[in-house]
Amino acid sequence: MMELQHQRLMALAGQLQLESLISAAPALSQQAVDQEWSYMDFMEHLLHEEKLARHQRKQAMYTRMAPSRR
Repeated sequence: MMELQHQRLMALAGQLQLESLISAAPALSQQAVDQEWSYMDFMEHLLHEEKLARHQRKQAMYTRMAPSRR
């Protein structure tokens, strides 16, 4: 049952274009269990990871698009 739920959650995350959430979820869910996080703590960490990854992707894109200085 948990595997089916995991698959559904990952499919939804993909549809919402939350790619970093997909990759971060397994490790963060284990950390949440180990450290007894509340659901809200878990969600905050997941969304924070997504935000950081999006920022890093944006920075990388801007760096690639920037004219080279020679």
